[in-house]
Amino acid sequence: MNLILMYSNLIGGKNNRAAFFTLMKSLFKIILLLLFSCKVDSGDDKSEIFRVLGYKFGDDFVLGIDDETNIFNYLSVPVNLGNESKLFFFSEISNTLNIYDVANGTLDKKLKYPIQGPNSIFGIGFNSGFVIANYDSIIYYSRLMERVYISNSEGDIYKSLNLSNDSNSFGSIDLTSPMAYRDKSIYLQSLPKISAYSSSDSIKVLNEISKINLETGLVTKLQIQSPAIYFSGNFSYQLKMLDFVYNPKIDKFIFSYPLSDSLYVVDF
Repeated sequence: MNLILMYSNLIGGKNNRAAFFTLMKSLFKIILLLLFSCKVDSGDDKSEIFRVLGYKFGDDFVLGIDDETNIFNYLSVPVNLGNESKLFFFSEISNTLNIYDVANGTLDKKLKYPIQGPNSIFGIGFNSGFVIANYDSIIYYSRLMERVYISNSEGDIYKSLNLSNDSNSFGSIDLTSPMAYRDKSIYLQSLPKISAYSSSDSIKVLNEISKINLETGLVTKLQIQSPAIYFSGNFSYQLKMLDFVYNPKIDKFIFSYPLSDSLYVVDF
């Protein structure tokens, strides 16, 4: 399958490649969810996956991106809403959420958030993340502001949670903070509140997930078992960041670690 990003003006090849690989990562998450939710016959895995997605090898996937949208994008989430596949694409430079229809590549909707005032969102950029509970519950996390914002499909912020008073920090020091949603709660990796100059050797393993109740703001700490390799030496802080998704078909979480070539199915 060829993936093509179409821009309203000409841009350099390097930026095209960066956007291409970011979109590939998003599509990988779609395929990962399908692998755990669809029955696939052995020997014909790829064709079955593409059949479910509605594509075949050689098809083009085209998105139109305007001049207000980040060329290098790392905040995008694929979502199935009913029988429709959508791509939610957040642009940091305009503080805007673009909602694309995957089937025809058109822009369905654009939600532009102010950065000041009662309906504002601020700090959605590096180390941030968002997850879609449903079309009227778009949940953002800003690691910069240590705050959760919940928006409806009209761009109205109807709830905000301040997490700065917790004993832990949350999210990731990677480009994005992986998030998952299940039953009125979001899940984020727990991080210790340490100085930027602290040695990563002081923290051997980061094996805690925080469950944050969106109605009450209550934070529950959940332990997970890390792969054995993390106990065998000292690694950089970034290599201790994990990625995960929630699969509602099996009602479990799927985790991956930078230093492990396995996927881990976890329930809390």
